[in-house]
Amino acid sequence: MDSDELEAAIDKAAKAGKNYTDENLQQLFDALQKNKFRYRERFLLPYRDGYKTVRVSDINHIETENKIVYLRLNNGTSEVVNVSMDELEHQLNPDYFFRANRQYIINVEHVLFLGNYFGGKLIVRLKGYPKTEIQVSKEKAQRLKEWIDR
Repeated sequence: MDSDELEAAIDKAAKAGKNYTDENLQQLFDALQKNKFRYRERFLLPYRDGYKTVRVSDINHIETENKIVYLRLNNGTSEVVNVSMDELEHQLNPDYFFRANRQYIINVEHVLFLGNYFGGKLIVRLKGYPKTEIQVSKEKAQRLKEWIDR
């Protein structure tokens, strides 16, 4: 629920003649804001004797290889995360990240090229990773094109 919807609900309740006080409405608003879902913004990763952070905006794509999940970063480096691809798919903002297949989640900001492939599939090439070719199934190809072209 966004703030406009909340405001409309509050106005509707007020017009219905309910005896809500400003304090009660503020408490309701505060409770709803606390429970508001937020997509992941960064990762806290073990590093030497401590930790380091990686911002989601620094991720070019995410790849799984031999059951290990790698964040492939814009600077060409990689970081291992202890989170499954399914969990990441739900934690990352779908406005920016797309699950291309079982092995890859891609960042829309780094899509360089979409190529046609056999049987209605697509090949995705990413900025900064010219040797990486990501296959997208025929079933997901149309959704990917619509996702990019918005």
